[in-house]
Amino acid sequence: MPFNLLVVALAGLTLVVSGKSYYIVEVEAVLAMVQASTGTAPHLFLFDELFRGTNAIERIAGAEAVLAELILDGSRFKSHLVLAATHDGELVDLLSEIYMPYHFGDELGPDGLIFDHRLRQGATTTRNAIALLRLHGAPPALVTRALQRAAVLDRQRGNAPAGR
Repeated sequence: MPFNLLVVALAGLTLVVSGKSYYIVEVEAVLAMVQASTGTAPHLFLFDELFRGTNAIERIAGAEAVLAELILDGSRFKSHLVLAATHDGELVDLLSEIYMPYHFGDELGPDGLIFDHRLRQGATTTRNAIALLRLHGAPPALVTRALQRAAVLDRQRGNAPAGR
């Protein structure tokens, strides 16, 4: 089935000339996609870290609402295809009944992060941000502090520790 492609590329910078912040530009683009999803023509919607310009709670809540709105019409699925990249495990969990999670395999080696570019079913089980800090020369105290904070957050959220 052919799709109408609706992709909005967003620069990660505040648009000083227009007076609009990154987040406002993103909200406007996302709402254009939501509006497009109300039609009968199937669309392909692509997202990379939806609402990265705001706090974690509202980022996850807003992304969940938008991603559900794009494909659900009441209890019926719309004819759109939505691909959304996220590092928010909570978002993946919230959408588990209406989206299928996939991830790319990766490996952290002495030269950095290497992706095998093979799509794997399920949410990722690895983390790499703190390991990349260490690999790129972050001070040991910074790395230790980050690892300790990650462990506290995992315990608070009931997550099993992950990472490298």
